[in-house]
Amino acid sequence: MPTERSRIAVNRVPDLWARFGSDGQIRIYHPSTTSMWAPAKIVLGDDWRAVKSFG
Repeated sequence: MPTERSRIAVNRVPDLWARFGSDGQIRIYHPSTTSMWAPAKIVLGDDWRAVKSFG
């Protein structure tokens, strides 16, 4: 069974991490070449609206 990491490598589409403006939570998307789909899960559940940037 392929792991999540190998699935991403096979589909060659990078994951997208997004901060929602409504609640400030960070969600991850696993898009395909044809669709964005819904968020897969909440990665960081705290309110990050006050943070201006990462890194």
